[in-house]
Amino acid sequence: MRIAILGPITSQDFISLIKKKDLKSLPKGHGPSHLSNLAMGLLEFGHKVSVITLSEGINKNKIIICKNKKLKIYYCPLRKSLFRLKGLLYGQEVDYLSQAIKQDNPDLVHANWVYEYAFAATNSKKKYILTNHDIPHIILKYQKTLYRLVRFFMGFISLKNAKQITTPSKYAKLQTEKYTKTPISVIPNTALKKDLLNSKIKEKKINKKLKIVMLNNGFTPFKNVKIALKAFKEFKKFSPNSTLCLIGNQMEEGAACHEWTKKNNLDEHVVFNGYLEHPDLMKVFHKYDVLLHTSLEETFGTIYIEAMIKGVPIIAGKYSGATPEIIKNNGLLVDVKNCEQIVNGLKKYLQNPILWKKIRYKAYKYARSNYNNKTIARKYLHLYKKTLNKSNGC
Repeated sequence: MRIAILGPITSQDFISLIKKKDLKSLPKGHGPSHLSNLAMGLLEFGHKVSVITLSEGINKNKIIICKNKKLKIYYCPLRKSLFRLKGLLYGQEVDYLSQAIKQDNPDLVHANWVYEYAFAATNSKKKYILTNHDIPHIILKYQKTLYRLVRFFMGFISLKNAKQITTPSKYAKLQTEKYTKTPISVIPNTALKKDLLNSKIKEKKINKKLKIVMLNNGFTPFKNVKIALKAFKEFKKFSPNSTLCLIGNQMEEGAACHEWTKKNNLDEHVVFNGYLEHPDLMKVFHKYDVLLHTSLEETFGTIYIEAMIKGVPIIAGKYSGATPEIIKNNGLLVDVKNCEQIVNGLKKYLQNPILWKKIRYKAYKYARSNYNNKTIARKYLHLYKKTLNKSNGC
C-alpha cells in the first residue's frame, strides 16, 4: 500500500532514516509531532510511506523532495505567519500540499490536524482519513485571535467534509462529534519507537529537592504556564534548592515567558532552556524528577507517554481534557487552576520518595505495554484497508 501522511514534522524526527550530512541541507519542517513514529511503524510492515509537510524558508513555487529506499518527504513552502491569512484559508499552502499529493499519487492519504492538511486531502480527490488532534472551539475560547477564528472555521469545514475520522482519545471523540455525524474511531496518536521501548529506566533517587521540567510550545493562556511559575515560587519556600526548567518554543531567554517571569519576580531558580529537537530532549528527559504539565486542554498529551517511558513522574490537570484518560493512575492529577493543589502535588512527591519511585516504574511498564509502535501502526493499517475496500464497493 502507498500511504501519504500529511502533517507537521521536523526533519530531525527522521534522523534514523536520513543521513546527518543530508539533514543539514533539508528544511526544518513545520514543527514537532508524533507522525515520524507512525511513518516508521508503517515502514516496518513493508508499506511505502510518503510524508507531506510544510516548512518556512522554501522558495515560492518550489517543493523540495527528500527520498531514499524507505521514505519520501515532500517539503512545501510555508509563508511567514503574518502572511498566511492572505488569500482564502491558507490557500497558497493548501495548493502546494495538493500538488505534492498529486505528484506522489498514493493509494490513500492520512491527513493530520483539521486545517491546511485536511483541506489539501479534500482537494486531492483521494480516499483519505482525517485525524483530529485538537478541538477548534476550545482553543478559540482560550485564544481569542483572528488566527484562531480562521482556524476554527477551517476545522468546522474539514470535519463536516470528512468521511472517515479518527481522534487520539475518547475525550477528543466526544468533542469532535459536535462537528459531524461521521463515525469516529479512537486510536492513540503516540507510538513509541523501538529505541524508546527498549530503553531501560535509569535508577535515581530524590532527596530534599526536585528538578522539575515543563514542556510547552507557546506562552498561551491554555498552556497555563503563569500559574505554574507562581506555584513554583510557593513550593520553593518548602524546598528552596529545587529548580524548574522550561523547554519549548517561546521558553527561551528574552522571549515573552522570560520577560513576564522577570517582571513578576518569579525567575529565581527557573531555567529558560527554549526549544529542543526531539532526539535531544529524549537524551536529557530522564535527568528530571517531575514533569509539571499545567495545560488546561489536551486531546492526548504525547509528552505524558514520553515522560512515563523515561521514568519521570507527572503532575497534570484532572480537568484538562483527555489528561485523566491518558495518565489514569500513573501520575498525580490536580486542579491546575489552583496554585495550592500544584504545590501540594510537588510536596507529595518530595515527601514520599517511595510513592515517587512506585509511580516511576508503574508508569514505565504501562507505557511500554500500551504504546508500541507496531501496535498503533497495525490499528491504522486496519482502518486504511477498510477505507480502501469501501471505495472498491466491497
